[in-house]
Amino acid sequence: MAERTDGGAPIVLGVPRERAEAEKRVALVPDVVKRLVDEEIVLEVCPGSNIAIGVFPSYDAHPFPALREAGVKLTLSSDDPPFFHTSLAQEYDTARRHFGLDDAALLETTRTSIEAAFVDSETRAALLARLG
Repeated sequence: MAERTDGGAPIVLGVPRERAEAEKRVALVPDVVKRLVDEEIVLEVCPGSNIAIGVFPSYDAHPFPALREAGVKLTLSSDDPPFFHTSLAQEYDTARRHFGLDDAALLETTRTSIEAAFVDSETRAALLARLG
């Protein structure tokens, strides 16, 4: 693991250890996926922008389901909503329709988002309590 010298989070495989914007092709590299799972690195995934900018040609080709099945901790994000014409609600709907997530899986994704959020412990506890 390479350590940052600027006082920020340690870098693992080019992404911050605590949380990382999804390196778009990690699902294609089994050793990377294993490391993400083993080190509990949370990936922030923005499916709408991934498709919009051509990182993946379609939702069917998106690695979200494979990463989730492998045990990688994932969150959903809307990236730049005005630019990509999306919202967090739309990304959750996309995950339901294209990735097959049911209510329990979406709740788990939300819980992961809160647990990985850059907030103080009091705010995190309050959010988790609201989630139930």
